[in-house]
Amino acid sequence: MRQLLGYEEIVGSLDELLEIWSEWNNLYSATMKQEWKKREGGRLIRRHEKRPMTPGQRLIEYWRKEGEEEKARSMERQMRRCDPIEMKEEIEKRLKQVWEMKESLEATEAEEERRGAPRAEALLRYAPEGIGPGKKRKQEPKRQRAKRSPLNRVS
Repeated sequence: MRQLLGYEEIVGSLDELLEIWSEWNNLYSATMKQEWKKREGGRLIRRHEKRPMTPGQRLIEYWRKEGEEEKARSMERQMRRCDPIEMKEEIEKRLKQVWEMKESLEATEAEEERRGAPRAEALLRYAPEGIGPGKKRKQEPKRQRAKRSPLNRVS
C-alpha cells in the first residue's frame, strides 16, 4: 500500500483501488528475483535472475512443475483477459479521485478552523457518504517498569 499511496494520511475506503493495484502488480509488474547474496568484507554482492518475471508468471511456472496444469491455464486466461493499460488507467483515475477528495477535505477543514468549528464536524459535513474521520484508539497509560531491588540481583 505504501508503494502506491506513500505515507500520506488518507480518509476513506481504498479497498477497490488496492484490489485493482494488487492484481495489476501481480500480473504485469516484472521483477528480477534474487538468486543469492554473499558478503565480502564490507560489501554485499547480489546476483539476480537474467530474465525478469511477474509474480503471476512465477506462479504459473511453479504450478506446471507441480503438475497442476488446470491452475496454470486458469492463471494464463486471467492474464489474457485483463488489459494492463486499462487497469493502469483505472488505477490512475481512482488515485486522482482519492487525492482530490483529500484536498477538498483539507480545504474544508481549513475553512472550518477559521470559523471555529471542530474538525470532525467538518469531515462529516463535507465528506461523501460512507467516508468520515477514522476511529482513534484510546491511548493506554504508559506502563511503568518495575524497579529492581539491588538485593534481588542474580549472581
